[in-house]
Amino acid sequence: MSVRTVRPAQAAATALLAALSAGFLLPTAAHADVPPPPPHARPLVVTVSTPTRALTWGGGSEAVTVTVTNTAHHAEAFVPYVEAWGIHGYQLPIIPTASFKALKAPATGWFDGNQDGVLFSRFYPAGHPQTGFNVPAGGRMSWTMWIGIGRTTKPVAADFQVSVLDFDSVNGGSHTDFRVVPAAPRPAIRLAPTATRVRPWQAFRLAGSTAHVPAGTRLTLEQWQGGRWAVLPAATTVRRDGGFTLWAQLGLRGADHLRVVGDGTASGAVTVTVA
Repeated sequence: MSVRTVRPAQAAATALLAALSAGFLLPTAAHADVPPPPPHARPLVVTVSTPTRALTWGGGSEAVTVTVTNTAHHAEAFVPYVEAWGIHGYQLPIIPTASFKALKAPATGWFDGNQDGVLFSRFYPAGHPQTGFNVPAGGRMSWTMWIGIGRTTKPVAADFQVSVLDFDSVNGGSHTDFRVVPAAPRPAIRLAPTATRVRPWQAFRLAGSTAHVPAGTRLTLEQWQGGRWAVLPAATTVRRDGGFTLWAQLGLRGADHLRVVGDGTASGAVTVTVA
């Protein structure tokens, strides 16, 4: 995490911020017996924790912690907003979303929006969108902030930066970086019997293909029995071309529902009738 001042790139939001800040009615608090900050120090110090994992397109959200600490000897108003943009100057295919929950702070509301192709979000005391948080002298407030990103037709790897800033540019803000990676392809197994009707104990062949399943993966045959899947004594491995073949025998007359399982993935069920 790092502390930063408002970037020149935020100039496009200046008019909106000024209009909103003009309407803020911020409460005051009694002075606390704490030492005054050093000359030219920022009264409020904002920090944002580092995300623990990369995001995937349409794959949920990642939580970080936002903290503001008042180093002044009197209460300070904290009127935060959030921006997000591509780290390398590109515009993301989809603008991220943000949501918040108070950890050590008053109940919190928020709204999401976008301006000039970047996320622009505000969080504030619940029910009072035109006010900010009153941080007491020497006090600290914190929130959980979830950042998510939706599905896109261009699921490329991307990095973007999320900044939590204060309307009072003297206080600067903090930012953290998020990585977005394409979701890992899902493995799949497709199964087809060479015969759908066989005699009791007649050997028949089952063949199929796989996608994103490593060659050499062991596949086992299962049968639906009594409300659950039971393993049958028939198995094979995936070939280098992704295909597979196995042989099976069934003794009891009737319709049998079969599937193949391997590497944590199951095929769709097929039906073979023993008559």
